[in-house]
Amino acid sequence: MQSPIALPVGCNLSKGRYTILKKLGAGGYGSVYLARDNRLSGRPVAVKALHDPSPEAERLFRREATLLASLDHPGLVGVSDYFGEEHSYYLVMDYIDGRDLLDVAIEADKANRLLPVDQVAEWMLHVCEAVVYLHRQTPPIVHRDIKPGNIRLNAAGRAILVDFGIAKIDPKSKTQSMAKAVSVGFSPPEQYAGGGGTDTRSDVYALGATLYCLLTVQSPPDGFDRLMRDAPLVPPSRINHLVSPTLEEVVLKAMSLGIEQRYRDAGEMLAAFRAATERGTPLVTRSVCAHCGHANRSGARFCARCGTPFGAAFTCPACGAAVRSTSRFCPRCGRETGSREVGSK
Repeated sequence: MQSPIALPVGCNLSKGRYTILKKLGAGGYGSVYLARDNRLSGRPVAVKALHDPSPEAERLFRREATLLASLDHPGLVGVSDYFGEEHSYYLVMDYIDGRDLLDVAIEADKANRLLPVDQVAEWMLHVCEAVVYLHRQTPPIVHRDIKPGNIRLNAAGRAILVDFGIAKIDPKSKTQSMAKAVSVGFSPPEQYAGGGGTDTRSDVYALGATLYCLLTVQSPPDGFDRLMRDAPLVPPSRINHLVSPTLEEVVLKAMSLGIEQRYRDAGEMLAAFRAATERGTPLVTRSVCAHCGHANRSGARFCARCGTPFGAAFTCPACGAAVRSTSRFCPRCGRETGSREVGSK
């Protein structure tokens, strides 16, 4: 495979339809660029360039790009176009202009705080639902690169799995695996060279590792190091005491070194995850952010979505007026306030 060739800013692709605006990142199979779609009112798109001039690479590219373009799920980035040009192949995807969950975790770690468990659960439910959709394709699609850096929050706060790449077809397998190198801390042991092959349970491991990272704001130990060097996996509840035993059980089962000990696929993990979060202590009373309307845990000092301090104001449940958190009565309607009841009757 050729080394990735950087596309210059202002470069036009596909007969002038796409104009490169800047480079977003690079990996073992190519680079990702922010581009402008000149045919569709200049809307921003992400263009992934894959560099491999071989006929076999082109065949696999066209086959898998067609497959990815047919997928339709709110938790997956949309693939809108693909083409070949000058010995390179390009995949055009929707551009999600938002923070990825790795940045969110890093910011929390730098601030010496943890992410709210209920917010993490909401994000991971979105991601698990998207992976369930992939695993229920015929044949199942195995992503092989699920990690916080590949999950972005869109404008509505929904978690979107954004990075696809091109699927690698193994003629001896009944599944389609995304052609990816390993991601340290998030790839299971079998994904390393010499491993026993990957399937839907490999994505389960990555989902568990991603959940571990968000709950603890720490990178999990590398799967290969855990297997070969006995690197310890500290239970997440020892780092974040708000992690319930049932939620911890989901994380540790998903991250089992033995592939047979994990959930069979994302669907089985999602069912266990939902049961674990439902069995936990219900967070019925929540503080509603007066700035963005997000329902936060009772007692939260800052909004988990926008960061607004609750010392400034929250919303009166009766009239919607902004009320200081230290006020006992709403200045507009006079109702006794406190935290807003969300989901209670």
